[in-house]
Amino acid sequence: MAEKYIKLSDVKDVLANAGRVTEYIYDGYESISGYVIDDVDDGLTEIPIADVAPVVHAHWIKYDVDIAEHPLHCSVCGWSNHHISNREIENFGFCPNPKCGAKMDEEI
Repeated sequence: MAEKYIKLSDVKDVLANAGRVTEYIYDGYESISGYVIDDVDDGLTEIPIADVAPVVHAHWIKYDVDIAEHPLHCSVCGWSNHHISNREIENFGFCPNPKCGAKMDEEI
């Protein structure tokens, strides 16, 4: 089963609105405290699933200018900087290829 992600703030809202159960024993000391399970279950199933993707980490592969026309390539997809200067592309925090989008924070 694929993992599903929901916003923490939505879970907190469900819990804040759920009924509480508290039982007392011996002179009013609290022994059991919790939420009404049906309220929590119903609330959680109503929360929309977040649209997320796993983070892919990468780095720029730098080729010698004499070897390659475009000396920077993404280590994941191979995208190269055809129309962007090396200085500009190195400041990108991600690969501009829309099919990749890898985060350029990988240590090599």
